[in-house]
Amino acid sequence: MKRALIVLALLLTAALAAADMTYAFKGTSWSDANKDKVLSNGKAFLKEPSFFRIEFTESTNPMMGTGTYMISNDGKTILLVNPKEKTYSKMDMEQILKMTQALGGMVEMKVENPKATQARGTQDMAVAGLPAKHYVMDTSYTMKVKVLFMKSSSQVSSHKDLWFTESFPVVVMDYFQSRSVKTGFGELDKLIELEKTKVPGVLVKSKTTSESKDDKGKVTKSYDEFEITTWEKASLSADLFQVPAGYKEVPLLGVAGAEGEEGKEGEQENPLKNIFK
Repeated sequence: MKRALIVLALLLTAALAAADMTYAFKGTSWSDANKDKVLSNGKAFLKEPSFFRIEFTESTNPMMGTGTYMISNDGKTILLVNPKEKTYSKMDMEQILKMTQALGGMVEMKVENPKATQARGTQDMAVAGLPAKHYVMDTSYTMKVKVLFMKSSSQVSSHKDLWFTESFPVVVMDYFQSRSVKTGFGELDKLIELEKTKVPGVLVKSKTTSESKDDKGKVTKSYDEFEITTWEKASLSADLFQVPAGYKEVPLLGVAGAEGEEGKEGEQENPLKNIFK
């Protein structure tokens, strides 16, 4: 009897240590120039120590469309899976940087006068039933870009309302929670470091307003919102975080098919082809 109780206690301890959970989220972004809202709604699955899966159930994001999902087994390497096409792609900065480097000296970017302030806010609230503390962050910098012989300069500023909770049921850091990404591209890393928060806990809600003023005085405002809406504890299988058998690996940005030859075997439509329309 005593041994049975010890075994039961060990099983309960293991179950608590290997806690799993799911949460639903909604994300929206739009701008004054393009009022059509880009949606990124879906569900996340978290399994300790570092497994996560993000499913996009309703999305107009050109890279992560409806039905696609992201998985990771280590919290670092992220795979974007497309069940419709039975393909997957590695979402790593190395591939993107190689594409940038292939442009040679045609594109140059410089960040000047980066500034950031972070302060405790006054709008603490419950988000998805979790107590969340409010913080505000204001950032500004000058972005200078040179493409071939054309130069442009923009004054960029943003205001963020952020809500963090220290009551999140698991400690897994997923795609939305990572705040220490390094790309190896100095100017881009400047921006990431500038906007990295030093707040304990997990981000559960955010509202961002950004403003960009070009060298001709034209001002463009953009808006981003993200919120975890519900969560629950779960028991998740490790298979949920694996690429299904038979799926083919393709480049992250794909290869655009020739005009009039869409659907030709071996060709992958570029998910970025309509991003600026």
